[in-house]
Amino acid sequence: MPDPLVERVATLLGTPDSPLRAEAARHCVEQLLSTRLREAVDVDDFIPLVLRTLSDANIARAVERHVRPGFMRFTGHVSAASEPIGSLVSEEAERGLRAALTAPVNIRGRWLKGAVDPKLIQRLLAPIWVQLFVSFARRIPIPGLAGAAAGAGGTGAAQTGRGGLAGMLGRGVQQSAERLVDAGRSALGGLGIDLETKLTAAARDFSDSALGIWNKALRERLDSHEGQAIVAQIKLGVLEHILRVPLRDLHDDSAGLAQARYFDVVPALVAHAVRVPFVKNIVEREIREYVAVEGDRRLDELLGELGMLDDVRTWLEQRIERGLGVYAGSDAFADWLGRVLDAARSTP
Repeated sequence: MPDPLVERVATLLGTPDSPLRAEAARHCVEQLLSTRLREAVDVDDFIPLVLRTLSDANIARAVERHVRPGFMRFTGHVSAASEPIGSLVSEEAERGLRAALTAPVNIRGRWLKGAVDPKLIQRLLAPIWVQLFVSFARRIPIPGLAGAAAGAGGTGAAQTGRGGLAGMLGRGVQQSAERLVDAGRSALGGLGIDLETKLTAAARDFSDSALGIWNKALRERLDSHEGQAIVAQIKLGVLEHILRVPLRDLHDDSAGLAQARYFDVVPALVAHAVRVPFVKNIVEREIREYVAVEGDRRLDELLGELGMLDDVRTWLEQRIERGLGVYAGSDAFADWLGRVLDAARSTP
């Protein structure tokens, strides 16, 4: 038969809004908060626990369940936003950024040396230079040269590597340009035409449209199968180079930045951004979305999925037991327990 005193104590502590239960909770919380971090966390046990949770399966599940949907929501939010980037930066942070950007830097970028194969760049750009040279040659006021350049450009622009640039210059212009220029100079000179003035005018006219010609030729080159293949080779070469770079070389480069200035900007930058409605709405929505996905699951289920339930349970039991032990041996607990028993004895 249950002890009547025990039943009355249980009733006192189990009733809604029990002041004695609330007092006990406050004592336990204070006891836990007064624990030093080194006493609460065993680093030798905690580090392996964290590393073990960072498995392929756990990360992939987090990406599919939260990161990818969150990114899609963010994309939709940003697409409908009209706020400029400057609205996320306070005046204080902007002043700090300007000071940091204008401060002297000593970035050498030695680790980038050899990242791009120059031969691939030559192969990629050779047809573009051909197109540019041919377009200029067509404007030179020498009889017969424009026609020769046009004929050379018809095949030269489609060629690449040494066969593109060298071939066009060799077969298209180089073989005939000298004869045509000499003949043209003589003919124009006989007519009293200043060749230098004409060339200057042609160059000035060409400079007005050169950028457009270059951009058009570059787009066509990058859209071609060969151009895309070369770009892919360049990207893979850069990746392979970076994978071989010692991490210390990257860090040494960052030391050339005005690091202290950037660190000083961070507090003002973040504190301002989180108060901007645009950022605040994103944070609130993502927290709600996370709870909507995981909110009905028990904590032991979530911890079990991460493979850390047993470790966390053991850790909590040890810390709570230790805290309760300290609390139970304190004068505050003795006083609290005496009042609980007195209240129980006086309860009908």
